[in-house]
Amino acid sequence: MVFLDHDVFPIRDVAIDQLIQGSLAAGYRRESGERWLLWPGLLAMNFSRIDSFNPTFMPRNDTDSGGSLWWRVFSRVAESDFRFLKREDLVFGDTSNRFGDGSSGEMHILDGSWLHLVDGSGWSDGVAKTHKLPLGGKRLTVEGLVAFAHSIPTSADS
Repeated sequence: MVFLDHDVFPIRDVAIDQLIQGSLAAGYRRESGERWLLWPGLLAMNFSRIDSFNPTFMPRNDTDSGGSLWWRVFSRVAESDFRFLKREDLVFGDTSNRFGDGSSGEMHILDGSWLHLVDGSGWSDGVAKTHKLPLGGKRLTVEGLVAFAHSIPTSADS
C-alpha cells in the first residue's frame, strides 16, 4: 500500500513492488527530533509483513508528521528492513522564505521517479505553489509540471 500526498506526482512509469523492493517500507528518511521517520507524503508499506497495524500520521512528542510511526513501526524493526528513497532538490525563484526542509521555490525529485511540489497547497503562506511556478502564463497541467521539473537543475547536477 502506498500513501501519497496531494502534491506528489509520478514523473516516470513506476511499479509499487519496485518501490518497496521487498522491504518492510520505503520512503524518504527525515530526522525529527532525536528520531527518524519516513515522510508520510510518499510512503510505501508492505502490509503482508506487518501483523497488525493501525496507521496514524500524527506527530508525537518531538517529531513531525508521521512521527507516531516511530513508536508503532520504525523503532521496532532494523533499519536494514527499510528502503530509503533518494531526494534531489529542484530550486527556482525566491528561496528567501525557507521553512522546514522546503522553500517557496523548491521541489523534490524522490527516487528519480516522483515529483514533490513542496507546499503545493500553500499552507505556509496561503499561496499555492502552482501560482508561483514560472510557466509563462500557460495553464498548469501535469505534463507541463513534469516538463518544468525536468527543465531545472537538481542538487545532483550541481
